[in-house]
Amino acid sequence: MTLGVSLKQWHTSGQAARESNIYKRFCSKGHHVSMLTYGKDDLEHTKYWSPITILPWAGRINHFIKYAFVAPFYYWGVFRKANIVKSNQSPGSLVGLVGKIINPGLKWIVRCGWVRTKNALIAEGKIGWLLKRALFAEWLAFKTCDAIIVTTQSDADYVVSSYNIKPAKITVIPNSVDTELLYYKQELPDFSGTNSGANSRTIKLLLVGRLAEMKNFHLVFEALHKLPNTFEIDAIGSGSYKSTLESCAKRMELNVRFLGNIPNDEMTHQYHTHDLVLMTEAWGSGMPKVILEAMATGTPFLSSNIRSVRQFVKDCVNGFICEPNIEAIRAGMKRVLNSDKAKLNQIRQSARQDIENFYSMDACVESELELFHSLLSKKQ
Repeated sequence: MTLGVSLKQWHTSGQAARESNIYKRFCSKGHHVSMLTYGKDDLEHTKYWSPITILPWAGRINHFIKYAFVAPFYYWGVFRKANIVKSNQSPGSLVGLVGKIINPGLKWIVRCGWVRTKNALIAEGKIGWLLKRALFAEWLAFKTCDAIIVTTQSDADYVVSSYNIKPAKITVIPNSVDTELLYYKQELPDFSGTNSGANSRTIKLLLVGRLAEMKNFHLVFEALHKLPNTFEIDAIGSGSYKSTLESCAKRMELNVRFLGNIPNDEMTHQYHTHDLVLMTEAWGSGMPKVILEAMATGTPFLSSNIRSVRQFVKDCVNGFICEPNIEAIRAGMKRVLNSDKAKLNQIRQSARQDIENFYSMDACVESELELFHSLLSKKQ
């Protein structure tokens, strides 16, 4: 797992259902999966994760990085029997490197749900020595692993150009959604009754994600402030920016509910009971799962015109895109709310079809298994 992340954190943040469903699919196909975690009490979740084997934090070391060095030795027998070791994100790749020392025949894969670009690392607060150390860790992982998984071609291009990695070493496997869990909402949202007036219908908006400045939820609030419509806004997620967002919502006189984290297997209800999803973040790499989930459920969405979105969302084809600033978000909202009903339904159907064709969990698991078999078939 990612350096320092535990199963308890996944359950608290609502990610457990999504992540467990992926790896349970590997088990259902006859493969054995063990998860090395950074939680000392993670065996409490054994029943939920079965048949996956949990390898919790062991020993007396209380430092994440130091533990990453010794964890493969605690679980020597598991690493000796394994033939694939994969990091869930690039932070945490140290375990793979040490595992390779224990078992030279092990194929080590670095997965990047999103590539930690230099700008992203700086945004995380890494400067000076901390930035250099983080970039070196990325370089070391990419250079010494057997394969790299990224979710988009632009992330692959970044790894090639920034770290001088051979393109053949990189496989693009997009993020995925469980199409059975996140089923399509047949009912089309009706925006015709949302115009300002005594009988206008309230528009239910959904914001999903970490409560951080880069998500631009505060710009959404400011953009909505001057629109004539009535809004009910639900924000799902947690983060240090919550108090700022609460103040902003109060200042803009908006009805906003901060719902905290909600388990992923309960999110279908949230998408189905809202008219529109807004995800107008300032920047990002990888492939935003919130947008994929909105597409799967047939919920209209307005997203940022940024690199990570443009690769799978086409404006007015399978979704709506705008620039991540107040005026553009406001104009984008007007565009969605004034959309022709037939056109809006066509966009929703196109989005769901794209999910089924390219981003279903079953399809992505098959792509990953193809990579595994390819690596294992190569001579040492």
